[in-house]
Amino acid sequence: MSIQSYFWAIPFFSFFLGYGIVYNMFHIDYVKMPLFVGKTIDQAIPIATASHLNMRLLQYKEDADIPVGVIVSQIPEAGQKVKPHQSVFFVISKNPPMEPTPNLYGQTEQMICSQLSSAGITYTHYQLPSNYLQSRCIAQIPAPGEPLHKKNIIFYTSSATNSLIANQKIIWPSFINKRVEDVRDFLKIHDISVEIIHTYTCRSDHDCINCLVVDQRPLPGSIIIMKETQNALRAQLQVA
Repeated sequence: MSIQSYFWAIPFFSFFLGYGIVYNMFHIDYVKMPLFVGKTIDQAIPIATASHLNMRLLQYKEDADIPVGVIVSQIPEAGQKVKPHQSVFFVISKNPPMEPTPNLYGQTEQMICSQLSSAGITYTHYQLPSNYLQSRCIAQIPAPGEPLHKKNIIFYTSSATNSLIANQKIIWPSFINKRVEDVRDFLKIHDISVEIIHTYTCRSDHDCINCLVVDQRPLPGSIIIMKETQNALRAQLQVA
């Protein structure tokens, strides 16, 4: 048989050859969508990178019961076949807005207790000698408007006790992030001794000029009876 008798097969051969070339040039290997739900963003990044997927933020969802930054849903869903470099959209958890601390200044003890109990906020109450009206709030921790990280407030009301009595009560101030030299000078005025504790090993010529207070005893907000304990009171400052 001559070669010419096979010419009829040339069109079919050309078709299959062309199809094979086009298939190999434009064929896409689909990837299986990984499961991202329940993972944090830090955990999802290497998984998405390995699967050649693009991460996109769809929205945030407020939920106090889920840690911040956890993926709560995804589009497309896990298990679907998608093209490489396709975008996957995430809904990520975040904490709801922190409740601000209410303003208790000037209110009576009875009003404050009723207000905080209704809001489900626990409280600690102290009375201090003051020239303000009796049983009125004169100080509080945290301050009004600050985020209420813990559902607890400390408030102080004025008592009718004369402020000149022997056992005068004061609220111990906060020295955190203040220069230890400034704190030492302040306490020296009130004849209060100071013990300095460093968070690191000091050289023999160390003079604490640039040291800052990072912790203290008594704690900020503590009630101190100055006249009774002044001679024995010793402030302890931890500095860095």
